[in-house]
Amino acid sequence: MEKVAPRDIFNDANFLKNLAFLTVHMKSGTIKGIDCNISDDSLLLPGFLSIDPSSGDAFAAYGSFYATETQEHLGLGRPMNSREPFPLFFTDESEGIYDIFYDDGTLRSDIEDIADGDDNCRINLDPQKVMAQSIAMKGIGKLALSAIDRIEDVRNIDFDERKYSKEGIKFSIEDGHFHLENKNLVSTNMAEIYLRSPVSTTNDDLWPLEFKLGNGDFARVYERNGDFSQEFKAMSLGNNIKPDISVPDTESDEPALRRRI
Repeated sequence: MEKVAPRDIFNDANFLKNLAFLTVHMKSGTIKGIDCNISDDSLLLPGFLSIDPSSGDAFAAYGSFYATETQEHLGLGRPMNSREPFPLFFTDESEGIYDIFYDDGTLRSDIEDIADGDDNCRINLDPQKVMAQSIAMKGIGKLALSAIDRIEDVRNIDFDERKYSKEGIKFSIEDGHFHLENKNLVSTNMAEIYLRSPVSTTNDDLWPLEFKLGNGDFARVYERNGDFSQEFKAMSLGNNIKPDISVPDTESDEPALRRRI
């Protein structure tokens, strides 16, 4: 099932935010008895999150989570288009569904039904890096929404919806930033816009997405309050600020994913 922009960009961003919170609980020991096989590299693959065609729910790649003692596979999912801040859930191999969080991000007791054993969780993810990837995804989602809806401030920005449906969002990490690797996904006046977002973020800056200028410098896409920056609006209007157009085109194999029946 193909993803649709901007809906599924925001859905994936929320999934990553929830995963960051889950990672904190697993590392702190408030959740025990679950193993996580996700690597930082696997999170960068657009195929890491897939949509179940029967339900529309998003799921992490098959094999991402296991009960420690039984090695039973646990699916990690998110309901399609949920408006809740923390809608993440686990499924077991019998297709039982276990909600993980309350709306304030605290743990539900459901987790005790599948957190099997007293061993500390095995997990290598950095929750701050996962949250930073969520923030990068959210920034691109808002840009896609504004481009698709032809918001006046950035009316000359184009987002290729078909390319997104085919490729998803591809990130690489270099020089402390998530770099958008999809060639010509975001453009203006037929020129590609190169986007990046920092791997290290702060709670007071939730819109740190940057775009590359023709001289090689970077400027903010958004102000700290989420409004488009004057530099980005000027570039959209063609006022002497042109984006750099050289972005490497990379391809990655997608991992196999479990789909619920």
